[in-house]
Amino acid sequence: MLLDKSVISKEALEKITKLSPLAKIDLETHPLKIHFQSSAGTLTKRECLSVAFTKEKQEGFGEASPLPGYSRESIQEVRNEIKDLIDQKTGQFDFSKIETLQFPSSRFAVSAAIYDLLAKLENRSIASFFSKAPIQYIPVNALNPCNKTGSLEQSHECVKIKISPVNWREVFEGLNRFPENCLIRLDANQLFSREEAVSIFKQFGKFNIEYIEEPFRPTNPEELERFQQETALPLALDETLYHSPPDIKKWIISRGVSTLVLKPTFLGSINFCRSIIENAEDKKIVISSAFEHYKGFRALVQLASSVGAQLSHCGLDTLKYFEPIKDFDLLKIEDGRIRCQ
Repeated sequence: MLLDKSVISKEALEKITKLSPLAKIDLETHPLKIHFQSSAGTLTKRECLSVAFTKEKQEGFGEASPLPGYSRESIQEVRNEIKDLIDQKTGQFDFSKIETLQFPSSRFAVSAAIYDLLAKLENRSIASFFSKAPIQYIPVNALNPCNKTGSLEQSHECVKIKISPVNWREVFEGLNRFPENCLIRLDANQLFSREEAVSIFKQFGKFNIEYIEEPFRPTNPEELERFQQETALPLALDETLYHSPPDIKKWIISRGVSTLVLKPTFLGSINFCRSIIENAEDKKIVISSAFEHYKGFRALVQLASSVGAQLSHCGLDTLKYFEPIKDFDLLKIEDGRIRCQ
């Protein structure tokens, strides 16, 4: 099956063009109560571009939140390319040029805003455009869940821990404190060499490892298959998917990979992410946040709701990093799950 890289489906494009809604963008700044360390430095706030389409007193929202140090685009570049498609006098969006949007976060934001407006006008959910039976409760993995006593912060069934050549021994010892039935995800962010990764991760076989995420930077899918055979541990891909746009299909169908971690802010539109899911029939799917604020996060939950049987615990334990707002209550984690509103 060919990958559909379009921003929205042909049917949705016909609908939204006929509706001709008003478009608006606003730059928002949201402080982080827990600062985030990235390769670009310490992140103390998130700059987000809110995208809104309005028709018949209904508003559909999307959010572009390129992540400094990770995204190739800046918030200003995103603002400029979306603004260029909005007539500054009439507020009309030029849907005939929607495919000229270049940046992944732009395509995610615009697609989310369009599907959100269509869903509200038709009294349905975004997820229902892609699934006949959307999932109501989205399972979530805890992010870096150990406190000083080694217990879990919440009643999660699945936890994700960052691992590196510096801390792997500490992580190894810490895993002994987890319940035997707790699924463990180790995210290496491609920090190991292939040789280091094989030697070190072989030792983790005694734990309940759901997968190792990006243990090293692969040059071809066969490397991943050999790693999986040598360590007997499942593999997940994240960075590889958005660092290799022209060749993404070969990674999606790689036999050495059990799980795909999808971050729409880095990948692109909801439509494109849905196409990846449909092309990865035998893979588990994790929808993951790149520290989007409420509008972007809500779209992620809707995308996760549409996945179906392939869905695995999602990387959506990130709103806790922000100063809380009232809307967060609609998406709070209870018993390790988010209720899809």
